[in-house]
Amino acid sequence: MFLLPLAFFAAIALTIWFVVVSEASVPAKVLVAALLMISLLCRYTRYSFAGFFLQIGLGIFILLYRKARSL
Repeated sequence: MFLLPLAFFAAIALTIWFVVVSEASVPAKVLVAALLMISLLCRYTRYSFAGFFLQIGLGIFILLYRKARSL
């Protein structure tokens, strides 16, 4: 149960980094921000587990993006 707040804060922090700091294209930034908003909406409905997995997926994607850009 302690992973829920961790995934929540990590997804928000990584999305802010991706949208504000990274040099990704504008459509990619919009897509990531939209996915975060969808996951936040899902978290407070009956599909909360789907929102949790969407936030986990977003975090993994952004971490892989950061790793690929640093190579």
